Amino acid sequence: MRLRLKLFLPLIAFSLMFAAYAKWSWLPGLTNFIQDQNKKHYQNHLRSVSESLVPSLLQQQLANVHDTLDSLLEVNPSWKRVYLYNKDGKLLYPLSSKKMAYPGRSILVIRQNIEIYTRKIGSLELVLDNTAYFRKLNSFKNYFILVLALLLCVIVISVAALLDWVVSRPIKVLSLASKKLAEGDYSVELPKSQSDEVGNLVQNFETMREALDCYKQQVEKEIIGHKETATELRQQKEQLAYYAAHDSLTGLLNRREFEFRLQAALQTAVTQGAQHSVLFLDMDRFKMINDSCGHIAGDELLKRMGKLISLHVRETDSLARLGGDEFSILLEDCSGKEAEKIVSDLHAHIQEMNFSWDDRVISVGASIGMTFVDRNVVDVQAVLTSADRACYRAKKEGRNRYFIHRSGQDESASIHKKSNIMSTIVKSLEGDRFTLYAQPIHHLRGDDSRDHYEVLVRMLGEDEEIIMPDDFIPIAERYNLMSKVDKWVLKNTLGALQELNTSGFNSVSLSVNLSGISMSDASLLSYIKEQFELYDVNASDICFEITETAAISDIVNAKILITELKQIGCEFSLDDFGSGFSSFSYLKNLSVDYLKIDGVFVQDLIDDPVNAAMVQSIHEIGKVLGMKTIAEFVETEEILEKIKAIGVDYAQGYCIARPSPLLEVVTRRAAKIGTA
Repeated sequence: MRLRLKLFLPLIAFSLMFAAYAKWSWLPGLTNFIQDQNKKHYQNHLRSVSESLVPSLLQQQLANVHDTLDSLLEVNPSWKRVYLYNKDGKLLYPLSSKKMAYPGRSILVIRQNIEIYTRKIGSLELVLDNTAYFRKLNSFKNYFILVLALLLCVIVISVAALLDWVVSRPIKVLSLASKKLAEGDYSVELPKSQSDEVGNLVQNFETMREALDCYKQQVEKEIIGHKETATELRQQKEQLAYYAAHDSLTGLLNRREFEFRLQAALQTAVTQGAQHSVLFLDMDRFKMINDSCGHIAGDELLKRMGKLISLHVRETDSLARLGGDEFSILLEDCSGKEAEKIVSDLHAHIQEMNFSWDDRVISVGASIGMTFVDRNVVDVQAVLTSADRACYRAKKEGRNRYFIHRSGQDESASIHKKSNIMSTIVKSLEGDRFTLYAQPIHHLRGDDSRDHYEVLVRMLGEDEEIIMPDDFIPIAERYNLMSKVDKWVLKNTLGALQELNTSGFNSVSLSVNLSGISMSDASLLSYIKEQFELYDVNASDICFEITETAAISDIVNAKILITELKQIGCEFSLDDFGSGFSSFSYLKNLSVDYLKIDGVFVQDLIDDPVNAAMVQSIHEIGKVLGMKTIAEFVETEEILEKIKAIGVDYAQGYCIARPSPLLEVVTRRAAKIGTA
């Protein structure tokens, strides 16, 4: 509804109300005064009539009542009608006709209740005719109403025009400005208005326009900023989704995403009969490289290994880094024959990989386990466990190779056997059910007066059978029991040496092996010193053998251990030397007495000139550094003569003697030398 109409409506309503008041209240006043006088007269007359009718009504003499009323109508010409009702409003008189309607304002109706002791028993209604009087009064009233209507029209039009000028026009201007404001036009300006409510409204609107214009500019800036922020958030969301499924170092899948894909592959194997394979790859020398060359080198090696593997698997395969130096590959929709070819090719390429860092060239190897996924597989963990066991089997068989687990193989017996061996190790540690063997280390140059032996450990089974190291040492290492085994060997070796010294065998040097796990044991150094205090032996008669891999893997602890024990007279031998690095630069940091050349080079010395050159190089570098060399795996006289020609200081192997119980081999060899 328009504002102008809203302003006119109260004026029109007021005018109508005033006209109605004049017409229906003020003008009828005079008529009402005359009517009141006549009405009082007829009311009193009617009251007396009603009182006279009470007895007849109480006695139900309606005929008498009718006669009385008929006589009254005859003697009063102005009485048009008289009606009699009972207490329930039922018409009792006249009986011959219904109640008539009397149009017009000239008829006066008077009503009177018929009561007895304030109890209503009926009522009378008198209809009077005032036609002549009202005819004159109505003429005057019509002229008055006409004049009044003309006067009200003039007043309404004048007031309406004034309101339209004062109120409607400024508001119309505000309306047009609001429309432009809604359309985005903030430049509209309003004319200055009077200092009243409308003027205040205009000023407030102008203030609002300026505020909206300022807010619009701010919003436009924020929208631009929000668009940039939304783009950044989308990019961050995509990055988070990527890193949630990928390894941050190599960019390969992580364990969570790999297991998710493996679970999906299991579903297809069960529902569709699809064939898949899973490879589990563990790098063989990663810890040694990571500790000796630093974490940066270790990270770089992991990246290169990931790239190498990705180049030799299919695009549809899922390659993941599970953690540390462990990788896993899901070969989906891959037959057993095809999977075996993939793992064979992958292993061949890994064997060819060399990792260069600074001045070192490191040969990299990996053990790979593979298992097949079909509808008989229970769950994801079963697949990963099977692949992990296959990888462990590859490591146990010599590392740097692959092993394929087939569904027909019975793992339960192997697991049961490992569990029994672990239990036997624990019982042997508690009940001294290990025994010491020894293998002579023969000096070839005749410039050493002592007899050297490497101490070897054997374990006694439940039936007193001898359990070889290859059967229990890997399990002891896997279940963190190797440190206890090494401590048992050291303690009993010192006891045996004390017994030999007491028996007159004073020129004996015994070599005791320390595993990589023991090298990391913080309590090892104090334990060794404590054992030397308990036994009456010369520390110089004990030589500790540590592998090249163990020394380089934890070179800081290795240097501390070597330095501390050499101060009390112990000697050190670096075992399996040459298996890890082709660079000898780190040897300057290890103050060892003997270099034990890896048997891999020695046993093929005759047929492989490269191995012969390796043995020659190791011997020469050891000689420059003041270290004596020992060749192990000397199995034939031909090999023995060859290493003598090279100049190696000591030889150890079946050509010299096989391992025998420690006390027996020492006393027998001493007796043999004495007889000679």
